[in-house]
Amino acid sequence: MSESPIQSILVVDDEEAIRQTLQYRLQHLGYEVEGVGDVQKAIERVQLNEYGAILLDVRMPSGSGLDLIAPIRRLSADTQIIVMSGYATFDMVVQA
Repeated sequence: MSESPIQSILVVDDEEAIRQTLQYRLQHLGYEVEGVGDVQKAIERVQLNEYGAILLDVRMPSGSGLDLIAPIRRLSADTQIIVMSGYATFDMVVQA
């Protein structure tokens, strides 16, 4: 198995159980993982740290994960962004 270039991951999801489950599974696979539950905290983390990948929930009480894509790109153009949603629509997919 080849080594992944992604070593650190930020999980952004307001649902604590989902966030913790993702963190646990990814840590078990050998990744360094941080988790936050809202849009503002995610922006703060990206300003302070470099991540190989960010998993973004779309629907959060503090805002849309889609609103984070542009700021993340400005701060770290090489970061892989994975958008997650239990409520995805075709328009949302196109926007992401």
